[in-house]
Amino acid sequence: TTNDKNAALMLRDDIEAEDGNNEKNMTQPVQSFFEKLLSSIESSFTKLPPLIVEDTSVLFYDVFLLINLSLSISFWVVHRMSFEYIGTALSEGSLLCIIWIISGLYNGAFLLSAVDGHYGSDSEEGGPKAAGMLGLSTFVTTANIRIVVALIMALIEHRPVGSMDGEMLMPSEILFGIALMSLWRSLHSYYTP
Repeated sequence: TTNDKNAALMLRDDIEAEDGNNEKNMTQPVQSFFEKLLSSIESSFTKLPPLIVEDTSVLFYDVFLLINLSLSISFWVVHRMSFEYIGTALSEGSLLCIIWIISGLYNGAFLLSAVDGHYGSDSEEGGPKAAGMLGLSTFVTTANIRIVVALIMALIEHRPVGSMDGEMLMPSEILFGIALMSLWRSLHSYYTP
């Protein structure tokens, strides 16, 4: 009877150990998934470039191009040579420049390494194509933020999006801005030693 009790206790301990291992085995993949998810989120925030402006001449030329883009689209395309809307176009261009600077700081577009698209001059991946892609990425971020700002302003003012003078420029600004800023950054990279 003592042997039967010992055998029964050992059997019960084995069953309890298996149940504990099954629970651990079931929660381990879920726990592993969340650990991987959290580490990938953390790594995406730790890979941000420093939020500094090293190349001020590029920043000033970017601002000049974006303000000129807004003024030109307003004067030549949307309002057909009317000087009445120059002020709103300048305001829209200034807002676009502020958003460009924010996006550029996020993407590292004003660092000295941005000339080669953050790959380095010795890398085959760097160069004008990478710099153009950096300009494209920065302008896409800029356009997304500008659209969100327009949606928020329309929501606050209870009006449709695009009914304000500055917002009328947005479709052309996005279309021509993507081409302009990508080409400008590629040309700058090509001609910079």
